Amino acid sequence: MLRETNRTYYRLPMLTTHHIHKTYGIQPILEDISFSISMGERHERVGLIGPNGCGKTALMRILAGFEQPDAGTVKDATVEKW
Repeated sequence: MLRETNRTYYRLPMLTTHHIHKTYGIQPILEDISFSISMGERHERVGLIGPNGCGKTALMRILAGFEQPDAGTVKDATVEKW
């Protein structure tokens, strides 16, 4: 979604995370994860890659709202989830 302000276009973030932390037992899985994804003009895509056990699925479950992070916030374009 683009918003025009004085003929300058700003991309509004679709998804934003701030300082996400997640542990399982005593094992930290995610530490201080922060990023923002804005809507692209040409259907841009985002990839999430990493080795087995690095927390990709844990992060996706938090972003989808299936799990709650131990700390941090997740906002999508409509609501703040955590």
